[in-house]
Amino acid sequence: MLHSWGKAPNKVKGIPDGASVVIPRLVCLDPAAMIEFCADTFGAVERLRRPGPDGTVAHALVTIGPAMVMIESEWPTLTSRAPWTIATRIEETTEQETKDRWSDIQTKH
Repeated sequence: MLHSWGKAPNKVKGIPDGASVVIPRLVCLDPAAMIEFCADTFGAVERLRRPGPDGTVAHALVTIGPAMVMIESEWPTLTSRAPWTIATRIEETTEQETKDRWSDIQTKH
């Protein structure tokens, strides 16, 4: 297919290299705290952080093992809303023989 100006459109990958087909998105009141929580609890690695107009985190991408997770700040234009709580780790994260990571968390009310 050619555009009206005679050049073929650039091919864009629908799924980034190394990504699964489904990438969950967490909408948070405090994305920076969620990034820290995911890093401390699940060993998440921050891959991308984009600031919002006020300088706080607007969008971030972390990986937990091979899985990608998007972390978004709650914005008035989003239809989804963040919960008012954040979880607390109540048991240290341990790695099972199967290489699964396990931790008990509890949400604050």
